[in-house]
Amino acid sequence: MSNEQSDVIVLTDEDGNDVNFEILDVYELNGTEYFALIEADDDEADEVLILKVVADKNGEDMLEIIEDEQELQLAFDEFVSRIDEDE
Repeated sequence: MSNEQSDVIVLTDEDGNDVNFEILDVYELNGTEYFALIEADDDEADEVLILKVVADKNGEDMLEIIEDEQELQLAFDEFVSRIDEDE
């Protein structure tokens, strides 16, 4: 990873709390855009969150949790392969 300042986005959890996430990568796979995130305010965070971009009812892009386990595994595998390429 580079020493440049990373991008951070704020997402709201199920309890209504704002949580800062560092954007690790944004990539497209099979016509869908994915965001790979890690919690920014937790120095011990080791879980990557993969979300996909979908359009809401007004046509605005939003991030959504991936419910399908197979899709999630494919998106995670793509993220890992992109990280491996960078090393």
